[in-house]
Amino acid sequence: MQRRRMLTLAGATVLLTGSARAAPSSDADAASGVRSALERGAVAAVATYAGRHRNPVLLDRSVWADVAALAEGDAGARSWLRAHPDLVTAVPCDDTGSARDVDTPADLAALPRPAITPDHRRVQPA
Repeated sequence: MQRRRMLTLAGATVLLTGSARAAPSSDADAASGVRSALERGAVAAVATYAGRHRNPVLLDRSVWADVAALAEGDAGARSWLRAHPDLVTAVPCDDTGSARDVDTPADLAALPRPAITPDHRRVQPA
């Protein structure tokens, strides 16, 4: 009952990737950016990295039914976003981290590793 009430009161929803990200802490910063766009009147806000749409995506409640009608498979809101570019606000998030997706062991192995100094401090690769 409480969960249904919370969903009824929600004015928007944030969609995050279901897989691992190279820099998961960037999700919170990017989500804050798309939330700010909604507060300024956006109907849909999408984090962009190097100009490409990525997660998170924030959708105002007013478009949920239309988004759901176009959603197929694991594409999520992608079809609706492409069909309504005039309603989508791009939020540059390049400074929040990486949008690099980590889905396989090979993806994980390809990530740069921080060096560990003798006193156990991490040093990020250049």
